[in-house]
Amino acid sequence: MATDHNITEEQAIELADTVNKIRKWAIDRDIIGPNQQGTLIGQSMKLIEESLEVREAIFALKAAEKMADLILPLLDSSNPFNENKLWAKGASEKELDSIKEQVVDGIGDTMVVCVLLCEMMDINLLDALNIAYNEIKDRKGKMVNGTFKKLYNNLG
Repeated sequence: MATDHNITEEQAIELADTVNKIRKWAIDRDIIGPNQQGTLIGQSMKLIEESLEVREAIFALKAAEKMADLILPLLDSSNPFNENKLWAKGASEKELDSIKEQVVDGIGDTMVVCVLLCEMMDINLLDALNIAYNEIKDRKGKMVNGTFKKLYNNLG
Protein backbone atom coordinates (compact mmCIF):
# COMPACT_ATOMS: atom_id res chain seq x y z
CA MET A 1 0.00 0.00 0.00
CA ALA A 2 1.47 3.34 -1.04
CA THR A 3 1.57 6.12 1.51
CA ASP A 4 -0.12 9.40 0.65
CA HIS A 5 2.59 12.04 1.09
CA ASN A 6 0.36 15.02 0.32
CA ILE A 7 0.25 17.40 3.28
CA THR A 8 -3.22 17.94 4.67
CA GLU A 9 -4.36 21.26 6.09
CA GLU A 10 -4.06 19.82 9.60
CA GLN A 11 -0.51 18.65 8.88
CA ALA A 12 0.40 22.09 7.52
CA ILE A 13 -0.76 23.62 10.79
CA GLU A 14 1.20 20.99 12.72
CA LEU A 15 4.28 21.70 10.60
CA ALA A 16 4.06 25.43 11.36
CA ASP A 17 3.58 24.64 15.05
CA THR A 18 6.61 22.33 15.03
CA VAL A 19 8.77 24.98 13.34
CA ASN A 20 7.72 27.44 16.05
CA LYS A 21 8.54 24.87 18.75
CA ILE A 22 11.99 24.40 17.19
CA ARG A 23 12.51 28.17 17.22
CA LYS A 24 11.50 28.38 20.91
CA TRP A 25 13.75 25.43 21.77
CA ALA A 26 16.69 27.14 20.06
CA ILE A 27 15.97 30.50 21.75
CA ASP A 28 15.81 28.76 25.15
CA ARG A 29 19.28 27.35 24.47
CA ASP A 30 20.74 30.62 23.11
CA ILE A 31 21.37 29.08 19.69
CA ILE A 32 19.28 31.89 18.19
CA GLY A 33 17.50 34.91 19.61
CA PRO A 34 18.49 37.85 21.79
CA ASN A 35 21.36 35.96 23.47
CA GLN A 36 22.36 34.11 20.29
CA GLN A 37 25.58 32.17 20.60
CA GLY A 38 25.02 30.00 17.55
CA THR A 39 26.93 30.92 14.42
CA LEU A 40 26.26 30.39 10.75
CA ILE A 41 29.50 28.45 10.41
CA GLY A 42 28.63 26.31 13.44
CA GLN A 43 25.18 25.56 12.09
CA SER A 44 26.50 24.86 8.59
CA MET A 45 28.93 22.35 10.12
CA LYS A 46 26.04 20.82 12.09
CA LEU A 47 24.05 20.52 8.85
CA ILE A 48 26.89 18.57 7.25
CA GLU A 49 27.21 16.36 10.35
CA GLU A 50 23.50 15.56 10.35
CA SER A 51 23.49 14.95 6.58
CA LEU A 52 26.36 12.50 6.95
CA GLU A 53 24.41 10.68 9.66
CA VAL A 54 21.53 10.28 7.21
CA ARG A 55 23.92 8.91 4.59
CA GLU A 56 25.48 6.48 7.08
CA ALA A 57 22.06 5.23 8.19
CA ILE A 58 21.03 4.70 4.57
CA PHE A 59 24.26 2.77 3.89
CA ALA A 60 23.55 0.66 7.01
CA LEU A 61 19.98 0.06 5.84
CA LYS A 62 21.13 -1.12 2.42
CA ALA A 63 23.78 -3.39 3.99
CA ALA A 64 21.22 -4.90 6.39
CA GLU A 65 18.79 -5.50 3.51
CA LYS A 66 21.52 -7.27 1.51
CA MET A 67 22.51 -9.35 4.55
CA ALA A 68 18.89 -10.41 5.10
CA ASP A 69 18.61 -11.33 1.42
CA LEU A 70 21.73 -13.51 1.75
CA ILE A 71 20.98 -15.19 5.08
CA LEU A 72 17.27 -15.95 4.95
CA PRO A 73 17.43 -18.22 1.87
CA LEU A 74 20.21 -20.28 3.53
CA LEU A 75 17.97 -21.32 6.39
CA ASP A 76 15.93 -24.51 6.05
CA SER A 77 13.13 -23.41 3.77
CA SER A 78 11.44 -26.82 3.62
CA ASN A 79 9.49 -25.96 6.76
CA PRO A 80 7.85 -22.52 6.66
CA PHE A 81 7.48 -22.70 10.44
CA ASN A 82 11.17 -23.35 11.00
CA GLU A 83 12.02 -21.51 14.23
CA ASN A 84 15.43 -20.39 12.98
CA LYS A 85 13.96 -18.86 9.86
CA LEU A 86 11.16 -17.14 11.78
CA TRP A 87 13.65 -15.83 14.36
CA ALA A 88 16.05 -14.60 11.67
CA LYS A 89 13.22 -12.98 9.71
CA GLY A 90 11.95 -11.25 12.87
CA ALA A 91 15.46 -10.13 13.83
CA SER A 92 16.10 -8.81 10.33
CA GLU A 93 12.82 -6.88 10.29
CA LYS A 94 13.54 -5.46 13.75
CA GLU A 95 17.03 -4.36 12.65
CA LEU A 96 15.69 -2.82 9.45
CA ASP A 97 13.00 -0.93 11.39
CA SER A 98 15.64 0.35 13.82
CA ILE A 99 17.86 1.58 11.00
CA LYS A 100 14.88 3.19 9.24
CA GLU A 101 14.17 5.06 12.48
CA GLN A 102 17.77 6.35 12.36
CA VAL A 103 17.18 7.63 8.82
CA VAL A 104 13.97 9.40 9.91
CA ASP A 105 15.75 10.89 12.95
CA GLY A 106 18.64 12.09 10.78
CA ILE A 107 16.31 13.71 8.27
CA GLY A 108 14.47 15.42 11.11
CA ASP A 109 17.74 16.63 12.66
CA THR A 110 18.80 18.02 9.29
CA MET A 111 15.50 19.87 8.97
CA VAL A 112 15.92 21.35 12.47
CA VAL A 113 19.28 22.79 11.45
CA CYS A 114 17.75 24.20 8.26
CA VAL A 115 15.07 25.93 10.37
CA LEU A 116 17.81 27.42 12.58
CA LEU A 117 19.89 28.57 9.61
CA CYS A 118 16.82 30.29 8.13
CA GLU A 119 16.16 31.98 11.46
CA MET A 120 19.77 33.15 11.80
CA MET A 121 19.71 34.64 8.31
CA ASP A 122 16.21 36.09 8.57
CA ILE A 123 14.98 33.82 5.80
CA ASN A 124 11.44 32.50 5.76
CA LEU A 125 11.59 28.70 5.51
CA LEU A 126 8.68 28.56 3.07
CA ASP A 127 10.34 31.23 0.91
CA ALA A 128 13.50 29.10 0.79
CA LEU A 129 11.51 26.03 -0.25
CA ASN A 130 9.63 27.99 -2.91
CA ILE A 131 12.84 29.45 -4.31
CA ALA A 132 14.34 25.96 -4.51
CA TYR A 133 11.19 24.57 -6.12
CA ASN A 134 11.05 27.36 -8.68
CA GLU A 135 14.68 26.64 -9.53
CA ILE A 136 14.07 22.92 -10.12
CA LYS A 137 10.48 22.79 -11.43
CA ASP A 138 11.40 22.98 -15.11
CA ARG A 139 14.78 21.32 -14.80
CA LYS A 140 15.54 18.61 -17.31
CA GLY A 141 17.88 15.76 -16.61
CA LYS A 142 18.22 12.04 -16.26
CA MET A 143 18.79 9.42 -13.62
CA VAL A 144 22.40 8.27 -13.29
CA ASN A 145 23.19 5.54 -10.76
CA GLY A 146 20.11 6.40 -8.71
CA THR A 147 20.69 10.17 -8.70
CA PHE A 148 18.94 12.82 -10.80
CA LYS A 149 21.53 14.72 -12.82
CA LYS A 150 20.45 17.98 -14.40
CA LEU A 151 21.29 18.67 -18.00
CA TYR A 152 23.55 21.62 -18.73
CA ASN A 153 22.87 23.60 -21.91
CA ASN A 154 20.93 20.60 -23.24
CA LEU A 155 24.22 18.77 -23.81
CA GLY A 156 23.47 15.94 -21.39
